[in-house]
Amino acid sequence: MPYGFDAAKRPLIKTLWGELAWQLGGAEGYELVRQADETATNPGDTLTHLFNRYSPCLILVDEWVAYARQLHDNPDLAGGSFDTQFTFAQTLSESAKNAKDTLLVVSIPSSDIEIGGDRGKEALDRLKNAIGRV
Repeated sequence: MPYGFDAAKRPLIKTLWGELAWQLGGAEGYELVRQADETATNPGDTLTHLFNRYSPCLILVDEWVAYARQLHDNPDLAGGSFDTQFTFAQTLSESAKNAKDTLLVVSIPSSDIEIGGDRGKEALDRLKNAIGRV
């Protein structure tokens, strides 16, 4: 968490993009994506603004496949649906490319055990496709 932010005032964060915004800019950063976090919808171009505001940024995402494979297709999850994760992945990679002084690193599982079955394979394929476009 950035220096000087009060953890006691941390909002209930629901999504990866809400957490990312909080870690980059605390309450001010979170406010930029608050509506998208509360509705578990993709934050869109707001990410580029967020990255430019709090650059330099190094964004590390690990275990995304393990997280995504647990999601289902219904929009009733606080963190967003399975599909929303990959819309966000594409937006995240494009925003990192378009923002100043921003690097994105996403780990990809290397073994079938780490992938975790058919749902994990689908998550891996979709994540590679979304990230690989940039």
